[in-house]
Amino acid sequence: MTLNADNLQECTANTADATADNRVDHCEMAMGDDGGLLRCYQCNNGYVLVQETGQNDVCMNGVWTTTDHFPGDYEYFDNDYSNCRYLWKNSPRYTTDYPFVDSSTPNLTVSQIPVCEQCKYGFEQSRYDNKKCSRAQWSLRDANEKELVSRKTDTQFQTIPA
Repeated sequence: MTLNADNLQECTANTADATADNRVDHCEMAMGDDGGLLRCYQCNNGYVLVQETGQNDVCMNGVWTTTDHFPGDYEYFDNDYSNCRYLWKNSPRYTTDYPFVDSSTPNLTVSQIPVCEQCKYGFEQSRYDNKKCSRAQWSLRDANEKELVSRKTDTQFQTIPA
């Protein structure tokens, strides 16, 4: 984004050079710069937005591979955060005893995976510790909607005499 003569933001040219373009790599919804810092609203699928005070936004690989698993998920060692909109490195929950851990760090445990600050639109937190975003469930409140959804499709053919 740049400012035009009327001091309004304009999109910059789309080039292959993200630095010249003033965009965050793998950013789906880029925002204007913030005092010289590059900002992104939401990353492409497969990436998660990581924000840190005083630093450019980063779209990081959204899969944390762990050496253990969450209780009940015995076959999942890859923890996909693609449905998470952003993580915030400066959250007070991260301390020297429990630091923010990048997805590229080897030998992670599920206890080290960061907390999702906010899920993408259409997704909601589905774990008590905010470490997973799942597709939001639609709520059908109207009795007619419930009836229509619950009906089964009749697939029998009727033969009409000629």
